[in-house]
Amino acid sequence: MKHLPFDGMEIRSRLLILFLALCLLLFAGARFAADNARNKVIEAEKQNLLVVAKQLAQQQSLVLERVNNLLSLIEPRLRQPARSDCVEYLRMFSARLPEQYDEIQVLQPDGSLACSSLPIAQELNAGDRAGFGAALAVERSVAGDALVSRSTGARVLPVYLALRDDAGTVKSVISISIETSRFVRTIVDARLPAGTNVGLVDSKGMVVVRHPDPDGWTGRDASRMPLFTVLSAQREPGVAETAGLDGAARIIAFVPLARPLEGQLTLFVSEPVDAITGAAQAWYRTLALGAALVLAALFLLLWAGSERILLRPLSRLAHFGRQLSQGDASARRGFGQAARALGKFGRPLDSMAETLSSGVDAARSNRALQALVAGKRIQVDNAGEQAIFDSICRSIVDSGGYRAAWVGLPTSAADGMVAPAAAAGVTIEYLQQVAAIWKSAGPENSAVGRALRDNSPCVIAD
Repeated sequence: MKHLPFDGMEIRSRLLILFLALCLLLFAGARFAADNARNKVIEAEKQNLLVVAKQLAQQQSLVLERVNNLLSLIEPRLRQPARSDCVEYLRMFSARLPEQYDEIQVLQPDGSLACSSLPIAQELNAGDRAGFGAALAVERSVAGDALVSRSTGARVLPVYLALRDDAGTVKSVISISIETSRFVRTIVDARLPAGTNVGLVDSKGMVVVRHPDPDGWTGRDASRMPLFTVLSAQREPGVAETAGLDGAARIIAFVPLARPLEGQLTLFVSEPVDAITGAAQAWYRTLALGAALVLAALFLLLWAGSERILLRPLSRLAHFGRQLSQGDASARRGFGQAARALGKFGRPLDSMAETLSSGVDAARSNRALQALVAGKRIQVDNAGEQAIFDSICRSIVDSGGYRAAWVGLPTSAADGMVAPAAAAGVTIEYLQQVAAIWKSAGPENSAVGRALRDNSPCVIAD
């Protein structure tokens, strides 16, 4: 690049830094807008998920409500069961129920089996089950922990109800087991978007059911998972953003089931955050890529165009300003293009150059006039030729402000030499070395020779 008479690279760098700062502001604004859009999408989806969770929770609560009604229906018949009559009655009653009810059992207060709607191949004692123990302590139905049925091998959720006499003493406990597939059916019927998980978790963190369940969480303990931490801390419906059972960031809506039964069950519906914000993120990436390409093109254009559009005119302005500072008013010639390029920046300098040029011309005229007046005064006041020559040279230098002045006399020598007679601002010896020639008309002829030969002033702009 052509060397500039000022620090053009610094100006260009500052312009580019300013441009980059503006780019950063634009990107920050775009990111802020994208984050706002993402947050709005997430908030809207949270509300949608909560609505879905409440609808599903209502359906699951109806399942438990029906079980509670069944227990209330058979309770009077089984208060004083005889074993043979009990078995026959339970089998008949169970035959009328949907397939999703695994079996009905009557248990003794110690947990041993009194009778069952299904044949039991081995001795059964439910005394160590948490739900059974809870049923002995309360006068309402109790949902137990999910387990695998010993009769059918299916995963079931047992519900217990203690039968008491008039004195409140427990005589027996009725148990109805619900196949967890009954809960799954209502979830499948909801036809939720791909990637959505729905599940039930009990108060101990055991996953009663989860659909879909590719990781096999049904029947496993999730009490140490972030999901259960959120669920256990809430007793009201809500929405949270945390890691799901699969470890992915999810938005989770949860609703504790209506409690016709003792024992807390919480339904949750979760959806991956990426699935929700994918469209917004894709929009932001597209916007950012397009903006980056446009800004990169503008950056290259600014880098390449700043030389012609800005730096060259500024270079001419700087050069012009230095010439003006040195008193060279001729600098305004050829400055019009730079002045047009920079508009208002160039026109005042151009006007200043014109004013300075007029002042320089006036100063030159005034200087020549002063020298002329001083010379005429010398001719009147002095009679000697040498004295007149010396005084004229000194007056031109002292009064006129010229750097040097000298008087030369032509000689009749063959070489046509001009002999210095007087000088001011320069020595006679120097003029003798210059050896001006006046007779020759060749290239070596000087301005002195032309003035003597033509008998007219000769001006050289040096």
